[in-house]
Amino acid sequence: MEGLIRLSEEAIPTFVAGDTIRVCVEVESWPAQKGICRIYATFVHEADPTKEIEISDDPESRSHAQVQTGDDVELRGLVIAGDHPVGGYRLKEMAAEYPGGRTVPFAEAPDVAFRVIEDEIRSPEVVGWRWL
Repeated sequence: MEGLIRLSEEAIPTFVAGDTIRVCVEVESWPAQKGICRIYATFVHEADPTKEIEISDDPESRSHAQVQTGDDVELRGLVIAGDHPVGGYRLKEMAAEYPGGRTVPFAEAPDVAFRVIEDEIRSPEVVGWRWL
């Protein structure tokens, strides 16, 4: 069907504090003279809409004048303890930034989500001690 965004049918991905969220987004080609400088996606916590996680491509890895012209874009974001509480996150918005600072939202953002879960970390144990 035309206009339908097909996503993989994998289970909802899960992340813990310290994980890097990575996703490859395939976008429709755009005119090279209006290349995109940055793409970002903002996910909102389903129970607390004041908590968000933004993932984006890495403009710092390119020169300021360089723009994207490819169809596949890797978006990344870090899950930070305290900033990103446990729970489900759903895509709220996805947008592209163009040279000159113009931001344009994607016409049809996919309905995607992920979960942040508590990582079970055992308390460290002191197994030895010596004064120096």
